[in-house]
Amino acid sequence: MAVFSNIPQQKQGFAFGLEIELSVRPKFQTEVELQEAGWDASVQPDSRDEARKAMNRSLIRTRISDHLRTEHLSVSLINNTYNAWTVVDEPSLDESGPFWRAQIVSRVLSTDEEWQVEVSQVFQILSTGWSISTRPGCAMHVHVSKGVEEKDRYTIDDIRRILKATAIFDDAITKIMPPHRKMNPWAMPNFQSERAPAFWEKKYADVSAQTWAPLFSIFDAITQIGTPHMEMSRYRYTSWNFSYLATQCGTIEFRRPPSAQTESVARHWIGVALGFISQALNTDFNQYTSSKTHPSVQELLGFLAQGTARLDLLSQRCLDPAAIRENGRPPTTYTPARLQEIKNKMAEKDQAGSPFATKMTMLANSRGNTASGSSGMR
Repeated sequence: MAVFSNIPQQKQGFAFGLEIELSVRPKFQTEVELQEAGWDASVQPDSRDEARKAMNRSLIRTRISDHLRTEHLSVSLINNTYNAWTVVDEPSLDESGPFWRAQIVSRVLSTDEEWQVEVSQVFQILSTGWSISTRPGCAMHVHVSKGVEEKDRYTIDDIRRILKATAIFDDAITKIMPPHRKMNPWAMPNFQSERAPAFWEKKYADVSAQTWAPLFSIFDAITQIGTPHMEMSRYRYTSWNFSYLATQCGTIEFRRPPSAQTESVARHWIGVALGFISQALNTDFNQYTSSKTHPSVQELLGFLAQGTARLDLLSQRCLDPAAIRENGRPPTTYTPARLQEIKNKMAEKDQAGSPFATKMTMLANSRGNTASGSSGMR
């Protein structure tokens, strides 16, 4: 069925941020600069000399930061400020050949500012000095909140709506993903894997026989902000991550996008995240209660297009409609050994948390915000 809003049209603004995972190799001039700073060209990412590899990674992060500053961007190597871009290490990323891991974390951005200029500058600088690999292990995460003030936090009604949209389009979003992001352990579908609570997964599986009403009734019964995370998943590694709702961060994280090599790809997936949540907040889902079908990819496109059209003017053209199409290739499979390796990395990453979520927490602290149910990050 076609998706449309039954709620009066209104502009929708958001605060948001990016975590851009990278696998990079320095181009000739950049390698010259690195060598002048102490780069050890004899050390490769697959070397066993951890100390020398760590030094090379540190030099890479410093050089990327220096390059970004040439575009007058505010950049830091320490994730201790919310108003600067940060270049950090990401130990969960695989390294091989001549490509080294790194992660760029945006400052807190807003849909009513020219954020696309900054994103363009970042990728222009990267492409000038670095070769970027599209390794399957890399991804881009988009954190979205309604604003940076306590009054802007998602309400219970907002969360119910977003959960319904997440369920309805779980299948369509999986279909548009490349093979390595369809059933990726770092960003599994919210309702089609073991990450979903069993009774939610059962209601989702029964939609074709019982309609969406039984699952929606579960969402409508939610009365606490933290419930979606407690119920949705034992992990934060799902397509839409709700684990920060009950923290000072307060964002919903879209973890599904693949790695971005270019500004246009990054901008598109930002558009998907913003458009999806925008339209979810402005849709009357009662139209689905008697439906027994899952919306198509074309209907997902209509949903996203309506959502982005409602954004602030400076953000309305970030979505690439031509990129919303089904990828018919099967999901990437993982061996038991690889799954165990990923599980071990997840345990380590859980201790560190999300670098952008840390920035949102710092911003909340600077404004004296407090969140119900938690006072910090996990």
